[in-house]
Amino acid sequence: MEGEGGVATATPLTKEQEMEMMPTATDELTHQNVKLHTISGRYNSKTVAKYLEMDMAEFNKLNPNMDRILAASSTYQLKIPLNKVELFLSKKNQMLNDSIMMILNPDYQN
Repeated sequence: MEGEGGVATATPLTKEQEMEMMPTATDELTHQNVKLHTISGRYNSKTVAKYLEMDMAEFNKLNPNMDRILAASSTYQLKIPLNKVELFLSKKNQMLNDSIMMILNPDYQN
Protein backbone atom coordinates (compact mmCIF):
# COMPACT_ATOMS: atom_id res chain seq x y z
CA MET A 1 0.00 0.00 0.00
CA GLU A 2 1.13 3.48 -0.72
CA GLY A 3 2.42 5.54 2.18
CA GLU A 4 3.51 2.56 4.26
CA GLY A 5 7.24 2.89 3.75
CA GLY A 6 9.45 1.55 1.07
CA VAL A 7 12.82 1.93 -0.49
CA ALA A 8 14.17 5.46 -0.48
CA THR A 9 16.54 6.53 -3.19
CA ALA A 10 19.30 9.06 -2.67
CA THR A 11 21.18 11.04 -5.22
CA PRO A 12 24.91 10.25 -5.00
CA LEU A 13 27.12 13.09 -3.84
CA THR A 14 29.29 14.84 -6.38
CA LYS A 15 33.06 14.91 -5.82
CA GLU A 16 32.75 18.58 -4.94
CA GLN A 17 30.13 17.82 -2.28
CA GLU A 18 32.24 15.00 -0.86
CA MET A 19 35.29 17.29 -0.67
CA GLU A 20 33.27 19.99 1.10
CA MET A 21 32.10 17.46 3.68
CA MET A 22 35.66 16.37 4.53
CA PRO A 23 37.16 18.26 7.45
CA THR A 24 40.47 20.02 6.83
CA ALA A 25 43.28 19.69 9.38
CA THR A 26 46.97 20.41 9.72
CA ASP A 27 49.08 17.30 10.22
CA GLU A 28 51.11 17.67 13.42
CA LEU A 29 54.21 15.93 12.06
CA THR A 30 54.45 17.37 8.55
CA HIS A 31 52.56 20.65 9.17
CA GLN A 32 50.80 19.96 5.88
CA ASN A 33 47.14 20.84 5.33
CA VAL A 34 45.15 17.68 4.69
CA LYS A 35 41.60 16.50 4.29
CA LEU A 36 40.38 13.80 6.66
CA HIS A 37 38.39 10.93 5.21
CA THR A 38 37.21 7.91 7.15
CA ILE A 39 37.78 4.74 5.15
CA SER A 40 36.62 1.22 5.86
CA GLY A 41 37.55 -2.00 4.20
CA ARG A 42 40.88 -3.55 3.42
CA TYR A 43 42.67 -0.66 1.74
CA ASN A 44 46.42 -1.29 1.43
CA SER A 45 48.82 1.60 2.03
CA LYS A 46 51.06 0.70 -0.92
CA THR A 47 48.10 0.69 -3.28
CA VAL A 48 46.70 3.97 -1.96
CA ALA A 49 50.12 5.65 -2.17
CA LYS A 50 50.57 4.40 -5.73
CA TYR A 51 47.19 5.71 -6.88
CA LEU A 52 47.81 9.04 -5.13
CA GLU A 53 51.22 9.26 -6.81
CA MET A 54 52.90 9.66 -3.43
CA ASP A 55 56.23 8.40 -2.15
CA MET A 56 55.69 5.67 0.48
CA ALA A 57 57.74 7.56 3.08
CA GLU A 58 55.62 10.68 2.57
CA PHE A 59 52.38 8.66 2.68
CA ASN A 60 53.46 6.82 5.86
CA LYS A 61 54.32 10.10 7.62
CA LEU A 62 50.74 11.20 7.13
CA ASN A 63 49.19 7.76 7.70
CA PRO A 64 51.40 5.73 10.04
CA ASN A 65 50.34 2.15 10.73
CA MET A 66 47.37 2.39 8.36
CA ASP A 67 47.52 -1.30 7.35
CA ARG A 68 47.82 -2.53 10.93
CA ILE A 69 44.99 -0.31 12.19
CA LEU A 70 42.64 -1.22 9.33
CA ALA A 71 43.35 -4.94 9.89
CA ALA A 72 42.50 -4.58 13.59
CA SER A 73 39.49 -2.26 13.35
CA SER A 74 36.83 -1.38 10.86
CA THR A 75 37.80 2.21 10.05
CA TYR A 76 40.78 4.51 9.61
CA GLN A 77 41.01 8.30 9.48
CA LEU A 78 42.99 8.77 6.26
CA LYS A 79 44.92 12.02 5.82
CA ILE A 80 44.96 13.15 2.20
CA PRO A 81 47.04 16.10 0.95
CA LEU A 82 44.75 18.81 -0.40
CA ASN A 83 46.11 18.44 -3.92
CA LYS A 84 45.34 14.68 -3.90
CA VAL A 85 41.73 14.69 -2.65
CA GLU A 86 40.07 14.78 -6.06
CA LEU A 87 42.34 11.98 -7.27
CA PHE A 88 41.47 9.90 -4.19
CA LEU A 89 37.74 10.37 -4.68
CA SER A 90 37.91 9.42 -8.35
CA LYS A 91 40.01 6.29 -7.69
CA LYS A 92 38.91 5.06 -4.26
CA ASN A 93 36.89 2.11 -5.58
CA GLN A 94 39.80 1.00 -7.79
CA MET A 95 42.17 1.36 -4.83
CA LEU A 96 39.98 -0.85 -2.66
CA ASN A 97 39.57 -3.43 -5.42
CA ASP A 98 43.33 -3.61 -6.04
CA SER A 99 43.98 -3.77 -2.29
CA ILE A 100 41.65 -6.74 -1.92
CA MET A 101 43.19 -8.45 -4.95
CA MET A 102 46.61 -8.13 -3.28
CA ILE A 103 45.26 -9.94 -0.20
CA LEU A 104 43.67 -12.71 -2.26
CA ASN A 105 46.64 -13.12 -4.59
CA PRO A 106 50.06 -11.99 -3.30
CA ASP A 107 51.41 -12.16 -6.89
CA TYR A 108 48.79 -9.65 -8.09
CA GLN A 109 50.36 -6.64 -9.77
CA ASN A 110 48.29 -3.46 -9.67
